[in-house]
Amino acid sequence: MSAEIDERFNRWANRLRTILAKPEGDSRQAEFKLAVDEMWMDDHRLISYWENCIDGCCPTGELVLVRLVHPTLGAPAIVRVFPEFIKSTRTHRAVIHSEG
Repeated sequence: MSAEIDERFNRWANRLRTILAKPEGDSRQAEFKLAVDEMWMDDHRLISYWENCIDGCCPTGELVLVRLVHPTLGAPAIVRVFPEFIKSTRTHRAVIHSEG
C-alpha cells in the first residue's frame, strides 16, 4: 500500500510540475485547475498550496504538494484555514513550483 501511495504522489507531483512549466496563461490555469480536481478525486488527502503564505493564496515562494495523514482532512478549504496544521499532519511533501 505504501508503495502505491508513493507512486501516486510522485505521479501527481510530476503532472503538476509539467503543467506549471508551460507558459503562463488562461489555458495553463484551466489545465492546472482540472488536474487538481482530478487529483482530489484520485486521492482526497493530496493538497497543493503556497507554503509561505498565511492564507494559502499568495503566488510567491514555493508551491508545494503534500499528502495528509488523517482521512478526514482532505477538504481543499483546510488549506486556507489551517496551514500550520497541514505542516504537522503531512506524510509527503514536494515543491512543484517556485515563484518570486
